[in-house]
Amino acid sequence: MAWEFQIVHFLHLVFIIWGVGGATISTILMLKAEKEPALMPSAMKFLGSISKLIWIAIIGLIITGIISAAMGAGKNYYDPTILSIKHIVVALIIILGANISLRLVPKMRKISPAPGSAPSPEFLKTKTHMKIEAAFSLVLWYVVVALSVIM
Repeated sequence: MAWEFQIVHFLHLVFIIWGVGGATISTILMLKAEKEPALMPSAMKFLGSISKLIWIAIIGLIITGIISAAMGAGKNYYDPTILSIKHIVVALIIILGANISLRLVPKMRKISPAPGSAPSPEFLKTKTHMKIEAAFSLVLWYVVVALSVIM
């Protein structure tokens, strides 16, 4: 394989690490804030930064994926079935990520209870949706890693 392909492949792996790491850290952060509600306002601030890292990773993965696929076209570098499955999983991650970062996180910031205050039913419902989607997204990130390994 050409050195250019190796560099693109390396960058692709770095972006996978950023995405998986960001998704893992955000899940751990939310679990910690769940156990210690006073941390929720701070956790919400950190989630914005982590979300940016994840979106940079997704954009980087798309760019390096396109370049890598173009460089490896016709060279049997990838199993086309596994690659198609990986693309579907990445599309699901993007859909969930967009919903989390564009709808759920801003909503939670807006309705987050003050420290010591009881959370509203709307906040609890939104938090539950976010936990479910974040957990599913995290699982999907690890599925992408597994698919990348077996490609």
